[in-house]
Amino acid sequence: MPRSPLLWFKHLTAIIERLGFKPIPEYTCLYTNGRIVIFFYVDNIVIMVHPKYYSDFLNFKAKLMAAYEMRDMGELKWFLGIRVTRDRLRRRIWLSQDSYIRKIYAQYGISLNSRKSPKTPLPSGSLT
Repeated sequence: MPRSPLLWFKHLTAIIERLGFKPIPEYTCLYTNGRIVIFFYVDNIVIMVHPKYYSDFLNFKAKLMAAYEMRDMGELKWFLGIRVTRDRLRRRIWLSQDSYIRKIYAQYGISLNSRKSPKTPLPSGSLT
């Protein structure tokens, strides 16, 4: 069994913890220092920070980028196939899997304009 994913996880979490972050016990890949929130999946890392702590973010990002060869992809638009849309004025965020839904529609030959629901192959009496 390959051990490299586990080794990467241990190395990344050790660096994050060394930089002053604590894990959120209920969520394996979620860390915070009270000002910044980090979550990741394999090598996709998202960092969230309030503008008030932006200098803390820049300091953390510089240290993380010194530890690893990585790119800053800017504001989060996509994460693991989920589209992220923000309305900063209203302080709202939307997560959408519309691209996945379109993929499933195409896979089963369903038109996006169809008003009919696809038939689900459930055995009769299965919902009683």
